Parts: sequence; structure tokens; C-alpha cells
Amino acid sequence: MHIHARSIRYFDMIRRCGSIREAARHLHVASSAVNRQLLQLEDEIGSPLFERLSSGLRLTAAGEVFSRHVITVLQDEHRLSTELELLRGVRALRGPQTHLAGIASGGAWLAERLQQDLGLDGAPGVLSSAMHRDDFAQRGLAASAQTSLPFDVNGADILVLDDVLYTGRTVRAVLNELFDYGRPARIELACLIDRGGREVPIQPDYTGHVLDHAGAKVIVSMKEADGEDSVVIPSH
Repeated sequence: MHIHARSIRYFDMIRRCGSIREAARHLHVASSAVNRQLLQLEDEIGSPLFERLSSGLRLTAAGEVFSRHVITVLQDEHRLSTELELLRGVRALRGPQTHLAGIASGGAWLAERLQQDLGLDGAPGVLSSAMHRDDFAQRGLAASAQTSLPFDVNGADILVLDDVLYTGRTVRAVLNELFDYGRPARIELACLIDRGGREVPIQPDYTGHVLDHAGAKVIVSMKEADGEDSVVIPSH
């Protein structure tokens, strides 16, 4: 069985919208094109994927099974494209003397991977936000990895990496932490996912993916800690 990527995307949009007309509107194509893809897909599967009701479309049992596989495929595709986009951006930002430093709460694993993917010698730095968080008085000292910078900060070009950028408060804290170790020549910021919803004036120099809905929830899992790589953006 060979199912085209277009059929998968059309099916997923119909599933989320519950309507061929609404799915077509989101996909910017004619309703007839969406309906044709769905009929071809159901013929390929050998079973109806949706019940046609007066109130809209509802997944059949076969549709539920197919939907679980489609969601996994789309998540894998999204994760791959996001990481590749970030890798391209980091390559463009990185100079010959640039050092990578990941934020301990989410970017450390990303820095390690990019260090390997870029063929850089040594280990990247790790930056902890624990000592400079603006909610320190309420939360106290949180358990997290300690700052480790295997390079001289003074006069260095440093690329700070995080997995998900949201309010910007964690980045603000790690910048204060970084300056405790010296005075860099330049600091840039790259993140895997930008959720928007900034509460302080911090923006990334590069990001793998910007969410359409500011503040939308995103779940990033990594193989090293969670057993699998995934970037999940729940449907609205």
C-alpha cells in the first residue's frame, strides 16, 4: 500500500475540521479536490474512514486506527523538518570561533546534538537559570544541571540554544548567569520552537518553527530523556 503525503494531510485536516468544506478552506483548495482525495484514500484503505452525518463527518473505527498512524507520521515529519531548519539556521549564524551553550532546562540536549551534527570538537556549554530566576523568592533554588562553560567567556562569540522559547524569562536569567562568567563579544539566540507570548523584550536570532497561535502548548520529547524524539503541537 502506498499512500501519498497529500492524502495524509488532507485526511488530517478533515479530521480536525469535521467538514470537507472547512478543510478545503484551511488548505486553500476546492472542496471537490478534498473530497476526491478522501474517496481515493478510502478506496486505497478498503474501508470508509468517516461517517457522513448531517452534522458533519465523524471517524469510523477504521478512521480512528488510521488517524493514530497519521498523527505519528505528521509528528515525525514536523520534528525532522524543525530540526533540519534549526540546523541550517545555526550553520548560518555560527562563525569559526562561535561556541554553543544550551539552556539546562531544555536546550542542553539540543546543543549536544548540534555540536555533533556540525562536527565541532569538544563539548558545548550548559547554562543554568536557577540563580537568576525572577521567581527565586517564591520557588527557591530549583534542582537542575549546573552551569558548565568549557571555554573562556571573555571576548567569545556564544550561541545560546533552547528547545522552546515562550515568555523569555528563562533566557533573561541565563544571560545574567553568562555575564557572571565574563564579558562575551557577542551573544545570539536560537530555539527549536517559538511559542510567542513574550513577557520581556527577547527575540531569537533563529528558530526552527514559529507557532501560528501565540502561547499554544507544545510538547518536546528527546530520546536521551524520554525514549523518543517528538515535537507535538496539539490541534486547536
